[in-house]
Amino acid sequence: MNFVNIDLQKNNNKLDMKVDMNSSVFQRILDKISNSDLYKNEFFTSSFQHNIYHIQRVMFFSQIIAQNEGISEKDLKLLLLAAALHDSGKTRDRRDGEHGKNSAEIAGEYLQNNINSISKEDIKIIQIAIEYHTIREDEKGKINVTELKELCQKYEEEKSLNP
Repeated sequence: MNFVNIDLQKNNNKLDMKVDMNSSVFQRILDKISNSDLYKNEFFTSSFQHNIYHIQRVMFFSQIIAQNEGISEKDLKLLLLAAALHDSGKTRDRRDGEHGKNSAEIAGEYLQNNINSISKEDIKIIQIAIEYHTIREDEKGKINVTELKELCQKYEEEKSLNP
């Protein structure tokens, strides 16, 4: 089933660097997430801002950045999975300060139970990216290195507790 947003495809056609939204990795991840129970709950079907098209836009812009940065196919897969799952723990459209943490937990469980080809280490990388997306920056546009290090340490400790 193809869930690609027609308006997004039209905007893509205006870009100098096209994103192949029908590429195997992009479409496989979007289809798997779209067809899962994860995003079929009441919140995502009734949400104005956070619906499957929001997820698709985040994946789309993530792929643009990835193409510009020249990241590997493996890292692109991790990035697109993080993009697809980044709001899975969101409970309302308005500000929800806990949704990064909740989304990371849901993503970890979802990936472990539904994606056979992903390592525990890669799941932790995805969870860190998802949880970090709600962390406030000390300075606009600058990574909060302290918070990022703490998240990495948190997931590293969890890994050693649950090998």
